[in-house]
Formats: sequence, C-alpha cells, structure tokens
Amino acid sequence: MEKARKIVAGNMGDPGFGVEAFARMMSLSRVQLHRRIRALFHQSPGGFIRSRRLSRAAELLKAQNDNVTAVAHRVGFTNLSWFTRCFREEFHVNPSGMLKNVARE
Repeated sequence: MEKARKIVAGNMGDPGFGVEAFARMMSLSRVQLHRRIRALFHQSPGGFIRSRRLSRAAELLKAQNDNVTAVAHRVGFTNLSWFTRCFREEFHVNPSGMLKNVARE
C-alpha cells in the first residue's frame, strides 16, 4: 500500500503518468495492478491516481499558495474543466469555492 502511495505522490505532477506507468513502476501487469489496487483501496488504478491527485489539490487550495489553475497543473491535470468536474464530484464543492471558504475562515 505504501509503495503505491509513494509512486503516485512522486509522479503527481506528471500529466503523462497513468495506469501503464504505474503498473510498470509497481513491477506488475495492468491486470495484476488492477486486482491489487481494487482489493486494497476499492478503486480502479485510474481512480486511485485521480483521488490522490485531488486530495493533494485540496491540501494545496487550503494552504492558499496558488490559484486554482496553478494547483490543477501542479497535480497533473492539464484540462481545467475536467479538474473542476472531478474535484466537485470528490468534495461536493468547486475548487474556487473551497478556496473562498478557506479565505473566510
């Protein structure tokens, strides 16, 4: 579990990092990676990578170091609308809304 988290954290800023690279770094086939990640985290490997990226994005937004676009690029999202959609599905608030909520506190 820890190895999977470290690999994703180390490659978070790379927009080209995906399931293929993840499987290669874990020394597993795609099928084996899918089975193990599903068993450990109850997510697909792609969903695992995305949720780790979104969690890091939420941390960065709460720290108020960057704007939403910079945070999205920093965690490996190249499409801002896709980042916003995924973020809203994960946290039930827009990234800019989270940034505003933190600023009010």
